[in-house]
Amino acid sequence: MRSIFFLLITILFSNLSLFSQTEIHVESEPGVSVYLDTVFKGKTTKNDGGLIIKDVIEGVHTIEVKKEGHLPQTEKITKGEAVFIYKVKKFEPNFDELILDMEEEEEDSPVFFIVEKMPVFMPEKCKDEKEGQILLQKYISENVQYPKEAIKKKIEGRVYLSFVVDTIGKVTDVKVIRGVDPLLDAEAIRVISSLPDFSPGMQKGKPVKVSFTLPISFNLG
Repeated sequence: MRSIFFLLITILFSNLSLFSQTEIHVESEPGVSVYLDTVFKGKTTKNDGGLIIKDVIEGVHTIEVKKEGHLPQTEKITKGEAVFIYKVKKFEPNFDELILDMEEEEEDSPVFFIVEKMPVFMPEKCKDEKEGQILLQKYISENVQYPKEAIKKKIEGRVYLSFVVDTIGKVTDVKVIRGVDPLLDAEAIRVISSLPDFSPGMQKGKPVKVSFTLPISFNLG
């Protein structure tokens, strides 16, 4: 019985030795994730951009390399070489993924009320915040159109609004904080939504969202 057992073990190891093994050498840049046959086993390229995968049974295999924010690359290995060298091509950006990341970051970024460098209205015409405030008031007064229906009904008052200057200087999230009448509120929102771009606010050297609050007065005189 024992001799039969040892015979079976000998046959098993003899059969295993029939399978040739190869090494896969990946040449890329540091920190690239490497998948063998769609399986990631914690293998990333080293500081020199290289990685060696040992004891791969000879046959058809798929190597896939991935880099965050870039398109993956795939290569099929069919050659029966003792060492297979796979040189990774230059990674191409995955613009869909990059845009999605930017949108998610934009949505999650905090809104400030005071920052180290406040946004400046129409920076191509204004050199600082003070000049921007003067031009902003002028723009609003020149572009407000008193609703005819509100004139007929002799509706007056001051509409308070808030809005956010985003990280690229666009006016977003315009809201009425305290309104007077739907006619005046709608006109106030229209004017603020039409504002030209600001320079973005800066905090610790990075562009950030900044919230503003301002009133628009409607007076019949």
